[in-house]
Amino acid sequence: MWIPTAAASGTILFLIGLADLALTIALLVGVIFQARYLPHTYSGCQDAETWQNATNSSNFFVVASNLSDFNGTTPHDVCYEYVQNWVFGIAIM
Repeated sequence: MWIPTAAASGTILFLIGLADLALTIALLVGVIFQARYLPHTYSGCQDAETWQNATNSSNFFVVASNLSDFNGTTPHDVCYEYVQNWVFGIAIM
């Protein structure tokens, strides 16, 4: 995106900066919501089958692995993928 900014005026740069700020805020909100539920490291996925089970409710990772289009997906795989996406979100910001 540096090519358009090299020839842009102050107003265009300001608008590009606002768009970047909006994208960063959207990513930040998503990362914060994910951080409330997900483990913060891959080692936290070791007990994905039983992790944070509430009474009379299903574990999110178990349900997500059952709904997966890929046969043989385990709750650990689902948890690992969610943590990986969370880490990418932080890295992008």
